[in-house]
Amino acid sequence: MWIKRLLFVLLFTFTITIPAKAQTIDYPVYVVQSGDTLNAIAVLFGTTANEIITLNNISDPNFISEGTPLLIPGLEGISGQLVKTSAPLGETFFSLVKTSQMSFKDFIRINRITSPNEVFSGATLITTESSAENTYAPFVSIQTGKTLLETSAIVNLPPAALITQNNLRGSWDHVDQQVLYVIQNRESVSQFNNNQFIQDISLSRLPVMQGKTIVVKVKTTQPLSLSGSLNGHVLNFFAYADNEYVALQGIHRRAEIGITDFTVKAANAEEEVFSYEQNILLTADYFITDNKLYIDPRLMDPAVTEPEDQRILSLTSPATPTRQWDGYFQKPLDRTDCTSSQFGSIRSYNDSEFIYTHSGSDFVVCANNLNIYAVAPGTVVLADLLDVRGNAVVIDHGWGVYTGYWHQSQLMVKVGDHVDAGQIIGLVGTTGRSNGAHLHLEVWVGGIQVEPLDWLSTIYP
Repeated sequence: MWIKRLLFVLLFTFTITIPAKAQTIDYPVYVVQSGDTLNAIAVLFGTTANEIITLNNISDPNFISEGTPLLIPGLEGISGQLVKTSAPLGETFFSLVKTSQMSFKDFIRINRITSPNEVFSGATLITTESSAENTYAPFVSIQTGKTLLETSAIVNLPPAALITQNNLRGSWDHVDQQVLYVIQNRESVSQFNNNQFIQDISLSRLPVMQGKTIVVKVKTTQPLSLSGSLNGHVLNFFAYADNEYVALQGIHRRAEIGITDFTVKAANAEEEVFSYEQNILLTADYFITDNKLYIDPRLMDPAVTEPEDQRILSLTSPATPTRQWDGYFQKPLDRTDCTSSQFGSIRSYNDSEFIYTHSGSDFVVCANNLNIYAVAPGTVVLADLLDVRGNAVVIDHGWGVYTGYWHQSQLMVKVGDHVDAGQIIGLVGTTGRSNGAHLHLEVWVGGIQVEPLDWLSTIYP
């Protein structure tokens, strides 16, 4: 009898020990970033907030703060810290997997990818963080008709290094135009490392966003003539430094979200030497809704508004070659903390549908004077009384950047004047389509109105 009892105890012990060991599971970690919520994190990783709370034994979800490490359910077997990033320019599904140093299986699983075509510049992707100083980066393309041995001789790299670092089965395991990767220092990585004419192309932000100013920078190996487009608008490039060019372009506040175009072309004196096309992601910004506004119906008549709009557009479209500003734009009033309407806000006029959007920022007076100041050096291209904009001033700052100051009670500059930053150009008023004394400030970039406050807090380019 005692033998049977011993066997029963041993068997019972065995059957409860095995599952306990099997429950030791690795999960990747995501560190909470500024602006994150549990629901947003759950959506990002295809799970639920409750599953995150349960796995991490969170007693009070309201106390999740920036820097909190969270185990992510549903990604068992993947280890390391997860990093949220945007796909850079020029990268493909295959190049991103290679440079992330993740397996195809893990990359697909984390990002829930069903097709390589889902990966495009600006798309949000998740990778595992690497602390290594070096990474895989595109190094050379195998020219048509060339062998891997010939390619290795051209780039002065042992064939074995190319084979090993690209997981090739041998020197024969390649196709024409295949991009080969090698380990390089992260600081020097560029997708154009081996281009004869272009060193790098960058955008100031990816994805691009409604209402924002985008800076396009191109580094070349020699002086070139550049052209291009972004979201259907022509890019105007200007020399910024030795063999470095810049174009500034605004994204319309009502631009269609989704995939948009980006192109860059380069030519020397004889011919076009470089052409680049890339689909990038354009995302929505959040704009508030204003209270209903009631104004003189005549000032909503297209017969009045459209000619005036066309006049302003024609004045703010040219990209003059001299950049007249440097650094931040200054405040247009002595105090700018008193605002009455934000850029991009959604509006209704005279009980219409909410189909209009605000094209600038409105500042009411909370200083002890009515002075309006030029926000940056420039040349006055408009100083006139208009039906909708009232007493209006437009200043050209160069490179396709303009500022507009509407509804003034008095104009203190004239067309052709050069103004300095901080110079008084007029006084706050309520002329034109206005319901009270205020300054309406606009910033135009590449023929598009953008968020003015960005220019008060960001240095462009």
